[in-house]
Amino acid sequence: MCDTATAIQVDRVPDSLEPSQLPQWTKSQSQLEDESVPESSVLLQQRSMWIAKVMRQIGTIHPGMKRQDLNTVFHTEGGKSTRFQHTYVSLECPYIKVDIRFKVARGDTDALRDDPEDIIEFASRPPTSIGASMISFSQKLP
Repeated sequence: MCDTATAIQVDRVPDSLEPSQLPQWTKSQSQLEDESVPESSVLLQQRSMWIAKVMRQIGTIHPGMKRQDLNTVFHTEGGKSTRFQHTYVSLECPYIKVDIRFKVARGDTDALRDDPEDIIEFASRPPTSIGASMISFSQKLP
């Protein structure tokens, strides 16, 4: 560290310092956020249970359901989409997203107008290490 008036070095941070031991002003925003997350075995277990709950909720969405059925688990993400394909974001965690492809429920094929009755044809599965026995996604209608 240097004196701002004279530019003379007044202190030195050891090279072998762990990131958590660095002065706050040297850390990135993500490092500060990571360090602010409380840690304990109880909290770890609660977070794991919460993620499992969210993934089970997502697992209830499957081909054959209607677009309106997604509203209990997801909201649409902004960006490019059509009536036939949308990216949806979990209501509980903005980092969990799925791509949904729809089949038109009625004769109207206007690509810009969503119909709550449109049928889910395909739902991608968010990347996780949870096995397929817990979540049955990436299915297509026959």
